[in-house]
Amino acid sequence: MFHIITLFLQLLGKNNKKDFKLSIFWNFIKSFGLGLQLLAILIVMKAIANNSLDKNIAIQSFIVMLCSIIITYVAVFYGRIYDVKSSFNMCADKRRDIGNKLRYLPMGYFSKNSVGHITAVATNTLDLLQNVGSMVVMNSVSGIINATVLLAFITVFDYRMGLVIVVTLGLFSALSFLTRRKGNKVAPKKFESDNRLVSSVIQYLQGLSVIRSFNLIKDANSILKSDIKACENFSIKTELKLIPFIALQNLSIFLGSFMMVVSAIFLHLIGEMEVSMTITMLIASFMMFTEIQNAGLLSSLISLVRVGMAEVKAVVESESMVENDVNGHMDSYDISAKNITFSYDKKTILKDVSFDLKQGTTTAIVGPSGGGKSTICNLIPRFWDVDSGTLKIGGINVKDYKVDHLLSNISMVFQNVYLFNDTIANNIKFAKPEATMDQVISVAKKACAHDFIMKLEKGYDTIVGEGGYNISGGEKQRISIARAMIKDANIIILDEATANVDPENEMLLQKAIKELTQNKTVIMIAHRLSTVRNADKILVVEDGQITENGTHEELMKNKKTYEKFINMRRLSVGWKLGVK
Repeated sequence: MFHIITLFLQLLGKNNKKDFKLSIFWNFIKSFGLGLQLLAILIVMKAIANNSLDKNIAIQSFIVMLCSIIITYVAVFYGRIYDVKSSFNMCADKRRDIGNKLRYLPMGYFSKNSVGHITAVATNTLDLLQNVGSMVVMNSVSGIINATVLLAFITVFDYRMGLVIVVTLGLFSALSFLTRRKGNKVAPKKFESDNRLVSSVIQYLQGLSVIRSFNLIKDANSILKSDIKACENFSIKTELKLIPFIALQNLSIFLGSFMMVVSAIFLHLIGEMEVSMTITMLIASFMMFTEIQNAGLLSSLISLVRVGMAEVKAVVESESMVENDVNGHMDSYDISAKNITFSYDKKTILKDVSFDLKQGTTTAIVGPSGGGKSTICNLIPRFWDVDSGTLKIGGINVKDYKVDHLLSNISMVFQNVYLFNDTIANNIKFAKPEATMDQVISVAKKACAHDFIMKLEKGYDTIVGEGGYNISGGEKQRISIARAMIKDANIIILDEATANVDPENEMLLQKAIKELTQNKTVIMIAHRLSTVRNADKILVVEDGQITENGTHEELMKNKKTYEKFINMRRLSVGWKLGVK
């Protein structure tokens, strides 16, 4: 129990820990108020037993009881406020911490940890800690405090009753330990089952268009239903395994209350306890064991809370990319690689690759699928780190830059564009939140996006939907290019940036990209002949190695892979459907 409280305090953080401690303090005050109730009852009972109940004693008892009620009410009020405040703020902080942490994790982390798992931790797990976790920990702490304070009052009144309670507490603690131990065995599997379900739901939603296109709705539904049913069955099995232990805990509480009642009556019958004290102890037995029951009521959930805290801690404390403190202005934007090697899941992707890209030049990377083109582009902004060799920008190893500073100098346009569920204007301004609408419109015009945006009912205020599902692929591509333009970074990486653009807009977009890339270092993965031939340098990447390096004219004379690639592109562009 104390281990769980310690973990919870660590998770709370400095500011929230203060609120949690204040909540504990008010719970202690509440316990004192409950103790005063016993004192008020004892005063009245003694007076009745001695036949001396008068106005003064009634007023004394009333004052003590009134103080007890006021103290308890105020303590419960403030205790709950600080409890809720600490738990809600903790979860808000942890979600921000997870978001910030994900920015600095190598992409390999996302290969080992599914989106479903990360989503489950940031949503389900933190919801559990926010609502159930806080309640479990606070109920347990409150129950312990209340039981301890009431035990102290009862022991002062009659030490023999205190001994009965101590024995009961020992039995209850032993059964609670067994419940937690059983919970420790099933809790990780329960989280695994929940994470599997979240992953299944995400996969179903993301693949819905494919599922519908192949008319596999029934099959996909059956898989999702199967995962839901499996999670349901596991949850039921978990509860059934814990119910016997919970029942024994409750039985020990009822047994303790019964023993306290029997002991009080027995002591009274043999003349060892006054009737006033006997009645007080009978009332105290219900108060005391209700508090113990509150402490143990949610003990079966402690294991789930413990695993949940471990899950959140594992994500927040994941090892970030190593970075040094280079954070100033880059002297140049030359990019150079020397003997870099990179492997993914023990499969070598790049082998001993070297190149030099001068500032202000455009480099096209071409080659067969799976050759390593995208990997080179992902190594430059440190989405991955090289296994060996060095990759430098401006003569400085990319690992020496602060990650934020490195990324602030790079704009990327991916083939698979992701837009946020926000307005078109905000999606463009994502790279530069302080940008004015005039700047947004300016870059949208350069990216050939302004005309189609103005045809929409709400123009730049149009909500594109999650992932940009409300607009076409080519339109998303142009918004993405506008977003890169407004950032105005000195290094631009284009991964098939014009792949989804229709022919009539391609020439305009090429001009816009040319304007965007003036005096900048540009790296582009491209297959369009018009894009490739105008590059200052072309890298041909095959099987993880650079097999050719030069201009379009130089590589065409070599009559190797590049020349074959260009000829195939010419054939595919010139191919027409014959009509007899």
